[in-house]
Amino acid sequence: MPVLDNLDAIFRWVMALVRAGALVAVLPVFSAQPVPMQMRLALAVFLAYLAGTYVPNHVALPDQPVTLALVAGNEALLGIFMGLIVRVIFFSAEMAGQIISSEMGLTSGNTFDPNSGNSFTPTSVMLSNLAALLMLTTGAYRGVLFAYLRSYRYAPIGNMGFNPAALDLFVTQTGNIFGLAIQMCAPIIAVNFVVTLTFALLGRVAPGINVFTESYSARILAGLTVLGLTITLAAQYMLGYLQKAPDLMLQLVRR
Repeated sequence: MPVLDNLDAIFRWVMALVRAGALVAVLPVFSAQPVPMQMRLALAVFLAYLAGTYVPNHVALPDQPVTLALVAGNEALLGIFMGLIVRVIFFSAEMAGQIISSEMGLTSGNTFDPNSGNSFTPTSVMLSNLAALLMLTTGAYRGVLFAYLRSYRYAPIGNMGFNPAALDLFVTQTGNIFGLAIQMCAPIIAVNFVVTLTFALLGRVAPGINVFTESYSARILAGLTVLGLTITLAAQYMLGYLQKAPDLMLQLVRR
């Protein structure tokens, strides 16, 4: 019947909007506080409209309200998990910045981050903004949005099957937050170790020197120098993850 067909079409579009809205709410850059809520909603509506060509026409409106609620919850979880997969590199950048600031003794000079609305160390804000810049300028965001559209081929609306490999993938990528952060800040850790060891030996040779005071400026100078020389290395780690993020999103939603 035409009325039922219209209800089914509305159901498919609303469920696509739920998945798109959950993705946009978590996706880095697009979910930042400076981005107006109207723009986020418009992006979610546009993605749901584009998803119409990927959603099969045989998907029908469930008969039971409980089933409808379960389908909507499943769509929201899929969108959130796909967004979190992309956000991993931003968590890593923030953590790397915190470690770098701790190594250089800059933990007391927190800076307001307009993207999250929280206070972070200057290096955390810098690396997080670098990740956002790479995501926009390299076109990595296009791969992420296209992966959302392709996700309907791997996880159609109403398919609530559980893939155990998806849980392993999500746990693995969560663990990669720490691995990527250590890789980005490893040069700073190594330099700080050398500076600390040097001043420790100097304190033994010349006990009259105030090692703590003298090493403070040396740690900052050496840390900033190495950070400037190795920032491209951190950018390569970020870009490498952003380029494989769409494939990870699709692996996560496969049934």
